[in-house]
Order: sequence, then C-alpha cells, then structure tokens
Amino acid sequence: MTDIRLGDYLNQIDQIIPLNFAESWDKVGLLIGDPDSIVTAIVLTLDITEKTIELAEANQANLIIAHHPIIFSPIGSLREDNAEQSLIRTLIHKDIAVIALHTNLDAVSGGTADSLADALELSEISRFVFAPLVNRPEYGHGRVLELTDPLQLIDLKKLTAQRLQSSGVRINTDRDLAVQRIAVFPGSFDESWITQLNEFEIDAIITGELKHHVGLMLAARNIAALDTGHDVSERVVLPRLLHQLHALAPDLAFAVDFGFDYNKMTF
Repeated sequence: MTDIRLGDYLNQIDQIIPLNFAESWDKVGLLIGDPDSIVTAIVLTLDITEKTIELAEANQANLIIAHHPIIFSPIGSLREDNAEQSLIRTLIHKDIAVIALHTNLDAVSGGTADSLADALELSEISRFVFAPLVNRPEYGHGRVLELTDPLQLIDLKKLTAQRLQSSGVRINTDRDLAVQRIAVFPGSFDESWITQLNEFEIDAIITGELKHHVGLMLAARNIAALDTGHDVSERVVLPRLLHQLHALAPDLAFAVDFGFDYNKMTF
C-alpha cells in the first residue's frame, strides 16, 4: 500500500471538486490537520458529531471529509465547556483531520444538486443549471428539470418523500397545482433566487430547508415549495462522493456516517 499524504490527496480532490467553486462566505478545504500527515482511512459524513468521531476511531481513520464545515464562524476560544468547541478539541486531541466540501460540492457537475435531481427519478425532457457560478455557467447551486408530462403537486410531494426517504415533506400552499418545470436546491434555498424563478417560469421548487417568509413569498408568486428536510436533500450525494473519492485512493478504507434522521423527531 502506497502512503498517501493528506495535502496531496486534497490536491487530487480539488481537481474533481474544485475548492474555488465554493461561495465566498464558505469554509472549505482542510480545516483541521497537518497536510504532511499520512492518511490511514477516511470517514464521509454530512455533519461531524461524536458518533462520527467514534466511527473514525473504530475504522482507524484519521481523516473525516464532511459536507458541512465544523469551523465556520471565527472562533474566539477552544473551551471544553462549549459543545461545538469541545468537538474541535477532541478532533485535535485524537489527531483526526477534517476536510469540508460544501457549496463547491453542491455546484459541481455530479455533485449534491445533480444527486438530488437524480434521486427524484423524474422523467425529464431537459435539465439545466440554476444560479450559475460567475464565469463558470456550466456549474451552479440548483438544477431545473423540465418534466416530460406535468405532475400534480400532491403526487410530486408523495414521490419526493418516498424517493428521498423523507419522513415528512412540507409544502407552502393548500392548492393542488399542476407542475412541469421544477427547480431543485440541496440544503437551504437562497431568497435571492426568487426573481430568477419567475424568469425561468418555475412551477415548483424542491429544497431541504425553507424559511417561513420565503415560503409565503413563493406562494404569492404561484410557485410551490416542497421542504424535504436539510439532511435528506443532501445525504443523497454521499454514495456518489464515496465512489469518486475511493477512485482517487483505492488502497484506502472508507466508512460513511449517514447521520441521524432528525425529521423523524419532527414529523
């Protein structure tokens, strides 16, 4: 087995999931760890929790690749009596490195947005990028699906819940509309995209998280919104990401922490 240096592996990842595709406010790349360390095994996850660290230890993994950055806002201290800071202290103490692939993974071709669209298994005439990146219009944070035949909103809701294995899908309207052009957004829907929805004549959006007032804004514009749960809208990328990252380092062992389904506590 050939030793794989962490910094070299990150450079390989950057070739297929470019870090510069991330939003300017995002925190991606190597957040914790030594680029000169040798990777022993890897855990993939959406969110780093105590369970993720336990899984890493059980698999002798010294690298966690997470979708959501564990360090996001500036940290003024690293205290054991603060839950989030304690988690970071534990990772450092156990010498477990952390790489985050967040909005860059959402935007890249074959990333989270495409994985969400694929998981819905809808019959499409076409698919194109919504909210493209500046100077890279082939990549963006959402996908627009033009369906072969229109679907009733209630049927789309049932299909979405079933195919994403969501225990509850909320909608922003009490009318059963016919929808044919759907935009999908993994994670959270950005309010700034509403104007573009009208420009693209979108009938409905499918996303993981939606603020109440944004749902009302969409309803006022006759755009249905299906809120599936943040986790289920993004978890669909993990199997594809596992395949991509394993291809870069076939000698390394991987484990996946799919996380807990917090929707079950709500719906």
